[in-house]
Formats: sequence, structure tokens, C-alpha cells
Amino acid sequence: MTFKPHLWVLHERSRPSQVTIVGLIGVDRCKKIWLQETVVEESQETQEETIHRAVAAYDDEASKPGRRFFGEITGYLYRPTPDQSFPVATDGAVTWTDQGAVREPLARASIR
Repeated sequence: MTFKPHLWVLHERSRPSQVTIVGLIGVDRCKKIWLQETVVEESQETQEETIHRAVAAYDDEASKPGRRFFGEITGYLYRPTPDQSFPVATDGAVTWTDQGAVREPLARASIR
């Protein structure tokens, strides 16, 4: 799969409360906020605006009942490339200190 820029959602728990459900819908739907691929070409200020809007929209969506399988959101990581990640606060503020690559969990389930 080709890498696409995204925000990685950090939660209070590393394991979901509903393992089977998360396996069926996919970890990406619970842990990633996809951004436009062109975001990495924008100025840092424009990237921050995009991130802030994405965090606000996701928080509205994630506040619906049953959406927080991993518990409360504690922050985000902005991942413009596979080898970079920058901390993002719950209010969307970016700290431009590169944290390096993120090891993403794999979860899959299927019904036949």
C-alpha cells in the first residue's frame, strides 16, 4: 500500500474495547485521519491550518456514541512521510519536532 499523509490518533488505551469490531472495520478507520496528498507541498502555516481543521472535524465525528474504541483521544501524530511524525495536541497545535517513524498495529478480521 502506498503511503498517504495522515494524522495518527493517540488514545488512552493501546487495545480497543471491541477487538472484533475494530478488526472488522479496520484499525485505519479508528486511528487515521487522511489528509490530501498535496498537504506536504504546502507551507508550514498552511499545513497547520489543515491539521487544525482535520482535528476539529474528527473530534466532532469521534464524539458520537460508540466511536472511541480505544478510549479518549490524548493527541495526534502528523505523518507527512513514512519516516516522519510530529506531535499534535488535542486542540490541533503542532510541535515541529520530528518523532520519526511510527509502527502501526495490524488488525484484520473477515466473515465468510
